[in-house]
Amino acid sequence: MKKRIILPVAAAVLTFTVMQFAGCEHYVLPELTLSPDTLYFNAQADSQMVSVNTNVIWYRDDDASRTDWFSFSPEDGEGSAVMTVRVKANTGSDRNIGIVFRSETISRTLHIFQKGEGDQTDQ
Repeated sequence: MKKRIILPVAAAVLTFTVMQFAGCEHYVLPELTLSPDTLYFNAQADSQMVSVNTNVIWYRDDDASRTDWFSFSPEDGEGSAVMTVRVKANTGSDRNIGIVFRSETISRTLHIFQKGEGDQTDQ
């Protein structure tokens, strides 16, 4: 008789306990926005700020390290931040690049355009 009572009671207690712990976990959907998401620069060396708004870890995910005409600070972080984007003077043609930032399942692209001092075409 005791086995018939103990087994259902134990199953009920286990079910209640699991449901209580499952209810305690709270998953937050990741967010990531860049503001602005497009920067325009003249030919001179300059810097601009970009707001990274997120509730998770974020990082730059691209192959832009081979390009030396711009830099970021910081390049990654946790939570929202203000990022400084710097460009070097451009004595050549107009240039542009798209830099991808990621956080968990989201990616956003920062577009950078810089005017050049001159056209490099042959005359």
